[in-house]
Amino acid sequence: MANNVSNTIEIRYDKTNEEMNAFCKKVQETYENNRPLTDIFDTYIEETCNTRIWWEDNIGAKWAYFEDSYYDPGLLEFHIQSAWGEVRPLVEYISSMLNNECSIMHTYIDEMPNFAGCYVLVEGEMVYEFDDQDLTETLNEEAQVRMNEQNIEFETEDEFYDWMWDWKWDYVHDLIEPEENLMDR
Repeated sequence: MANNVSNTIEIRYDKTNEEMNAFCKKVQETYENNRPLTDIFDTYIEETCNTRIWWEDNIGAKWAYFEDSYYDPGLLEFHIQSAWGEVRPLVEYISSMLNNECSIMHTYIDEMPNFAGCYVLVEGEMVYEFDDQDLTETLNEEAQVRMNEQNIEFETEDEFYDWMWDWKWDYVHDLIEPEENLMDR
């Protein structure tokens, strides 16, 4: 079974820009109408583009689908599940469709989690990037620090993983997201 990657993409832009509103509304309607993610591409032709290579080059994963979406003029936030990888090419496409006149934050976390990251684009420029491709090692190092600080030992591996489960997801989110709001630069 493929590792699912949870992608959250938040886009902020001038809510008076009708062209941006139209594109973001198209994304929202694609989600609401349960249409394939590829419907947001102006150049997508199913006969020639529905290949794994096209998906990996243009979306970033061999498959991806909407989980949730929220739209209000000036703000679009949506969640995508993808296979094995983040959807950076899709985010770059969206930024270009909005003429880079927006701020975008993309966070992604593998389900294990084997890797996670976040980056922020402001007017097409990368202003923040964090990417940990060996998150398992990072989590194990953090577990050792916490065990030493709390003077904890575990009798079974199950006890260790139950204890780790209680804090690891909060730790991962705190690790990858920027400390300050970079979206309103």
